[in-house]
Amino acid sequence: MSPRAPRARTRWMARRAWVFALACAFGARVGRCDEALTLEMRTSDRRAIERDTYLYTSVDIPPGAFHVRRFEPVATQDVVHHMLLYGCARGAKAGLDKVIGGMFTSGARVETCEDGTTQALLFGWGKNAPPLHMPDDAGFRVGEGAFKALVLEVHYLETQSSDSTHESGLDVIISPGKPRLSASVLAWASYFELQPKREEELVMASCAYDKSRTLRAFSFRVHTHERGTSVWLERLVGGDSYRPVRLMERDPQLPQEFAALSPSEEFTIQSGDVLRVTCKFNTMNETAPVVAGFGASHEMCNMYIMVFSDEPQYLSCLGSNSTRISTFTIEAGDAATPVTDLTAVRAYEVKKSWPSMGGVGGVQATNDGSYVWMFHRGPNVWGNGEDPSKTMKTIAAKTVVRVDLYTGKVDKSFGANAFVMPHGLRIAPDGSMWLTDTALHQVFHYAADGELIRAFGSRGVKANGARGFCAPADVLILEDGSFVVADGYCNQRIARFDANGEYAGDFDFRGLASDVSVAHQLAYAPSRGEIALANRENATVVLFGASSGVRMQDPIDLSEYGKVYGLTYMASSIEGLRGYYALCWRRDGDGRAHLVRLFWPESSTVRALTSTPPNVYAWALPSDITTPHVVAVQSSKNGGTDAWGPGLTVHIASTTSGSSGNYRRFWLGSNDPKSRELGVRTHITAAADDDDAADDADDDADDVRFRASRPDAAASTARRILTTALAACACAGALLAHRAHRLRIARIADITAFDELDEATLPSAASSPIGGAADLERGRAPKPIRGAKKD
Repeated sequence: MSPRAPRARTRWMARRAWVFALACAFGARVGRCDEALTLEMRTSDRRAIERDTYLYTSVDIPPGAFHVRRFEPVATQDVVHHMLLYGCARGAKAGLDKVIGGMFTSGARVETCEDGTTQALLFGWGKNAPPLHMPDDAGFRVGEGAFKALVLEVHYLETQSSDSTHESGLDVIISPGKPRLSASVLAWASYFELQPKREEELVMASCAYDKSRTLRAFSFRVHTHERGTSVWLERLVGGDSYRPVRLMERDPQLPQEFAALSPSEEFTIQSGDVLRVTCKFNTMNETAPVVAGFGASHEMCNMYIMVFSDEPQYLSCLGSNSTRISTFTIEAGDAATPVTDLTAVRAYEVKKSWPSMGGVGGVQATNDGSYVWMFHRGPNVWGNGEDPSKTMKTIAAKTVVRVDLYTGKVDKSFGANAFVMPHGLRIAPDGSMWLTDTALHQVFHYAADGELIRAFGSRGVKANGARGFCAPADVLILEDGSFVVADGYCNQRIARFDANGEYAGDFDFRGLASDVSVAHQLAYAPSRGEIALANRENATVVLFGASSGVRMQDPIDLSEYGKVYGLTYMASSIEGLRGYYALCWRRDGDGRAHLVRLFWPESSTVRALTSTPPNVYAWALPSDITTPHVVAVQSSKNGGTDAWGPGLTVHIASTTSGSSGNYRRFWLGSNDPKSRELGVRTHITAAADDDDAADDADDDADDVRFRASRPDAAASTARRILTTALAACACAGALLAHRAHRLRIARIADITAFDELDEATLPSAASSPIGGAADLERGRAPKPIRGAKKD
C-alpha cells in the first residue's frame, strides 16, 4: 500500500463519521464523549536508506473541536535525530512524503501545509526526551476552529537498514472540547557562522513582543548540535542588550524535552517585552568555520517555549547573531487588523454603574484586562496651594481597590488607615503593587495580597537625593526589579533606584528647553528603550533613554490641548494604534479634556531617530470630565473586547471632590461597542484570582454575564442543549472515523471539564505568513525566508 493510502482511508471514514453523528442525533446509542483518542503517527525506518533523510506522515483531525493532552514519543536517538510536529489550518501538503539532504535540497523550502503559509510548531523531540503531559487546564486546540491536520517530520541523520521492520514516530493524545487555556509555541532561530578554535562562541536572536495577549510560559526546549554547551533566555530591560535578566537556561546535550517550569519559574510575556535567546558553543575541535544549517557538519541555535493564553499565539523570532531587535512573526494567531483611518476612530464611553469612591490618584488595568486597580483618596481633597501633609488625616477606608470590569463591582481592596493623599499606582511584572503618597512623601511596595513589603522615604518628611522624596507622583518598575520615581511636586526630578532599593542617581534634565514643573506620570516603552514623562505644568512630554536617563529629543509640546496630566504607552501593533497616549486638560481655558496620541510610523518598533518628531492626533473627551488626573490603556485582545473590532480600552481617573464619576471607561475604536457582547473572562496571571473571595466574585460575574448577554434564557438553554448533543454525537462519530486509521481509544481519568461552546477561528492564510524559526532545525538553509518561493 502506498504511503498516501492510510490518509485517503481516513478521509473516507471521516465522511462515515458525519453519517454516524447524524444517526446519533436521532437517538442512536454512542460511546462516552469524555474518551480520548490516540493519533499514532509513524514512519518506516527502512525507508531512510540515505543519510539526512526527512520522512513525513500526516493525519486529519476528526470532525469537532479537540485539544491535545499528551505527546508520547515512539523513537530513540540512535535511530532518529529529531522530530517536529506541525499544525495546518487546512490540510497537509499533497505529495509530502520524503526529502533527502535537507529542507532546501530542491532549491525551495519544503512546505508541510497545503496553503503554503500556516505551519505552526506544536511539539519537538530529540535525544530520547520523555513524553510531555499538558497542564490540566491547558492544551493545543485542534479540529474545528483550529488546525485541521497535523504533520510529523522525522529526521534520520544516519542511514537505516532496508530490512528494518521498526517504525518511529509520535502518539498524539487528544480529547474532545476546547481547553480553558490555549497552548502554543514561541520559537527562536538564528543564522550565524562560528569561528574555529574558540572555547566560547555566542549566538543571539532578539525579538520584541509587539502583539497583544499576555502569554504565560510553562515549559521550554532547546536544540543545538554537538558543539552547543548552553542555551538561555533573557528579558532585556528597556531593550538594552547590556541589561539582561536571565529567565531560564538548559544544556542542549541533555535530552531535548520540553522541560516544565516550576510555579516559581513560570513567567509572563507582555506586550512590549524584548526577549533574547543566546546559544553558547565550543569550537575547539573545529579547523574551519561552522555555519548554521541542517547537516551534521552544521550547527543550530533553537529555543521553543510553550505558552498558554486565552487564544493561541504561534510566533517565531529569526535572528542573525547581532544586537538588532526584530519583531516576532505570526505563524498562527491574532492577525493584525490595523485601524487605517484615524478620523473614523471615536472615543465611546462604556457606561456601567461603576463604584463610588473618592478622587482617584492612580489607575492600571491587569494584563488580562479583567480588572482595573485604583488608588483613591476617600474624603480627602487636595486644594490649590494646600499642603496635605499638614491639613489632612489618614483615610480610614480601604483606598486600594480592584474593580471587576465585567460586573463593575469592587471584588478586592486593602489599604485602610494607611494613606493620606494617594497618588501613583503601578503593578510590577511580578504582580506586586507599588504606590506613592504625596502627603506622606513615601513610595510603598505591597505584595499582591495587600501585605506591605517595604516603604521608601520617611513618613511625612520632605527630602531629596538619596534621603527621600517630596510629594512623589508616580513610580515605574523595570524588568530587573529596579525602579524610577517621578518625584514629583517639589523636587521636580526622576530618581533611580536599584533592585535592592538603593538610590542610583537622577535622570539628566540638562538641555531641556524649559524646567520640569510637576513630574506627574511616567510611561514605559521597553521596545523603544524609552521612559517618558508627563511634564504637567509645562504641557510637554519628555522622552528619556530607559537605561541612560538622558533626554532623547526636544520636549513634545501639547499646550494646544492643555496641561499634560496623564501618560501611558500602548506597545501592541495589532490594532495599528501603537504609541503614547497623553491625558491633557485645558484647566486654565475651556476646561475640556483631550486624549492625545503620539506615534511614529508602524514600522518603527524600536526607538526612532532622536530628531524625528511624532505624529499627533487628539480626541475630545466629554465635557463633564472636569478634573482628569491619570490614564491607562489596554489592547482590544484583552478583557473580552476582541469582538468589538480594532481599538483600545482607555481608563481615565479623575479627582473630583465628590464620590461619583472619578472612574470612566472608554472604547477608542471605529465601532460603537454598545451593540457588541463582552467576551468570556480568562485568567492568565496567577495574581488575577489569588484568593477565595476573588474566585467567588468571578463565579458571580460569570452568572451575570451569561444573563446579560443572552436575554432569551429559554432559547439560550435550548441552544446549549442542542449544541451539547451535537457535540457528543460528533465526538462519537470521530471515534468511529479514527478506528480505521490506526487510532486506539483510551480513557483518560484525569480529563477536566472544558468549554465546548466558544468558537475560535484561525486567521486566513494571507494574514498569517510563515516565519519559520524552526526551519533551521528542519533543515533550512542560512538565508532569509521571505524570499522563499510560494505556491
